[in-house]
Amino acid sequence: MDGEAAGDASLAIFREAIEFPMKGYKEPSLGDRQRATRERKKSELEKFQKHVSDPALGQRLADRAARGGERTAAREVAAARRAHEHDREVQVAKDIAVAAADATKLAAEAAADAAKLAAEAAARTLEEQRDRQLAAAADQKAGRDARYAARKARQKRR
Repeated sequence: MDGEAAGDASLAIFREAIEFPMKGYKEPSLGDRQRATRERKKSELEKFQKHVSDPALGQRLADRAARGGERTAAREVAAARRAHEHDREVQVAKDIAVAAADATKLAAEAAADAAKLAAEAAARTLEEQRDRQLAAAADQKAGRDARYAARKARQKRR
């Protein structure tokens, strides 16, 4: 029965197509679609050929290539300028580093000289202090000796 039902359905579709021939008037047929495609392709090709056959096209393309070359040259010049500036900045940084090293060396030498002078001054101060102490000790001994001699002299007189 399924075969009969399928056959009846296809028969119904066929009859409907015959009874209502205007049903597909909104949809173009295969031939219409192919013709429209051919015409569209032909118009696109004509438009392209008209553009290619334009005598000013060669000039426009040459101008475009020249502008591209100019842009490339300008980019190369800018890159070279940036490289030169970078090299100059590196050289300046090196010069600053050398100057800083020299300044550090000079400061270290000045600090060493100052430390040497301070050590010499401290040594002189210690020597002067030792000399004063020795002189005070000698004065003290002389005073003691004088008192001792005076005492001995008093004892001899008695």
